[in-house]
Amino acid sequence: MIRVDEKGRIEFSHPLLASAVYDAAPAVRRRQVHASLAELVPDPEERARHLALAADEPDERVAVALVDAARAARARGAPDAAIELLELACLRTPAEPRGTRERRELELGTCLAEAGDPKRAASILRPLVDGAGEAAVRLRAGAALMVLIESSQGGPAATAFGEQLLAGIGNDALLEVQGHTLMSRTCDHDVARTMLHARAARELLPHTAPSPELEAWVLIAVAEAEFYAGKGIAHEELARADLLEQSLESSPPPPGERLLPHLYPGLRASARQLSILWLYSDELDRAREAFVREYGLAVEHGDDSQVAKTLCRLATVELRSGRWDLAAGHVTELLGIVDRIGDAGTTCWSLSVKTQLDAALGRVEEGRQSGLEALALSEEIGAVWQTAQSSAALGFLELTAGELAEAKRHLDRVEEIEVEIGLADPGIFRHHADRVETLLALGELEAAEAALERLERMGAETSRPLALATGARCRGLLLAGQGDLAGASVALERALAEHERLPIPFERARTLLVQGQILRRRKQRMAARAALGHALDLFQTLGAPFWAERARAEVERTHVREAPDELSPTEERVAALAASGLTNRQIAERLFLSPKTVEANLARAYRKLGIRSRAELGARMAGRQPAADT
Repeated sequence: MIRVDEKGRIEFSHPLLASAVYDAAPAVRRRQVHASLAELVPDPEERARHLALAADEPDERVAVALVDAARAARARGAPDAAIELLELACLRTPAEPRGTRERRELELGTCLAEAGDPKRAASILRPLVDGAGEAAVRLRAGAALMVLIESSQGGPAATAFGEQLLAGIGNDALLEVQGHTLMSRTCDHDVARTMLHARAARELLPHTAPSPELEAWVLIAVAEAEFYAGKGIAHEELARADLLEQSLESSPPPPGERLLPHLYPGLRASARQLSILWLYSDELDRAREAFVREYGLAVEHGDDSQVAKTLCRLATVELRSGRWDLAAGHVTELLGIVDRIGDAGTTCWSLSVKTQLDAALGRVEEGRQSGLEALALSEEIGAVWQTAQSSAALGFLELTAGELAEAKRHLDRVEEIEVEIGLADPGIFRHHADRVETLLALGELEAAEAALERLERMGAETSRPLALATGARCRGLLLAGQGDLAGASVALERALAEHERLPIPFERARTLLVQGQILRRRKQRMAARAALGHALDLFQTLGAPFWAERARAEVERTHVREAPDELSPTEERVAALAASGLTNRQIAERLFLSPKTVEANLARAYRKLGIRSRAELGARMAGRQPAADT
């Protein structure tokens, strides 16, 4: 049953035997053993546990050891161990002074929230909001609870809670700054209110003695509000906030007293906010690099809630970049996490991203199911932002599938929400071009023109390339519908010029498809075939079957016959770039083709030209004239 190993350790043949022996021992004897072990074990966490089990009443010395051990566990990415130690610390903390125990309960509540246990977190935080002795503790507990309410019940519910919290602060300027900043960060359903609170916090700031953390937090709130209001990225404010946060890294505030959520060593809130704005602004390479780093830090610290949010953003980056296999991998991991943590808001967001991916890949029924689930859940919890996200994803899916009436219904809902919220930046929900194209396809020209004018206005005011590109594409479609094919061609050229500033191949392919359709109607068949062939190559490379089929049908309608030795427009472009010295991979990147497509076009060009090497290609291409339209 038991044996003593060579090092003198007692081993039981079954764990239940050890448990039975422990339970049978008198409580006094058990405490004596734990006290002895606390003197022997070298690990601080083990020592703190033994001290807690050796005590039979509150003991501040034991509680301090437990809190220190919990913070060490959090730092090494062991949230479950940290939660266990913090629970023991709260039990061993003396009743007086009251604030000490409440601050430790606050730390426990925030740790539970970050570890993806919102129900237990709320059970700790709610009593602190209602009855903590210190106003600062009430406010910080309220801040953490607001985040949970926003995720589970939506922005309006979080705002209503926050307004009550703010009203109870009194005339403490420092707490007022914190309260207004909190409110600005959770009013994403009302941009005017977001800006109001952010400006109030900034105006009150000089009348306080703010910590670097609080000043950074205010600057981040101001930058976020200004972006939503269509003022672009506030680089100066975010740079100042970043410097302030760097000053905190040598002596960060205790976890239970910090203001900025999810602040780990190496991860600054200002940098995270900037990376989110990069995503909205289509600076995808920068955003990807930041999110990959953030993902690693969140995993390291066991912060499942932040891991899920970062994966949503990473999947979106790869979806827009055309790296749909990577996006699919992120979505798979993401759905496993949200299923485990049970956060309703993040679940809606995750399903919306999945719907976008499924639509692009032609998985219509699967995507529709995910999108409708996201929409139902977001409406159930009153999450306005998530309702718009899921509606936008469903609108794109139905447009892709050719279900125009359903597409219009969903896209009209996004438009209503965006107007209600007051968002002035077109990079958030991105439904505008889909909605214009849907209205045009349904023959609702007056509504389409009004929607297009709004998209063009937002693009001009923000100088956002995607809005300018898709706005010009939609303008071309509208002009073509009105019979102005020349004007439509000019609009499409303008759209493609804007696409040169965008790393989004799918949207470029959609614009090429429209350009090819218009050129065909203008009887410029060779140019039409070139644009359509390029669009087809892009759609096939991306793996977008519905859109590739549309492009293929348009190619077949051009009816251009080529002489056996005449290069197609795509072959001509590929051969010319190869003759200039570019590698196949460089040509692929330049033309948004796959390397295999480049190889196939080069092989056909070699055969038609009767050559075998790139040296011969240079000589032959130097003397060629581009094929004329017929």
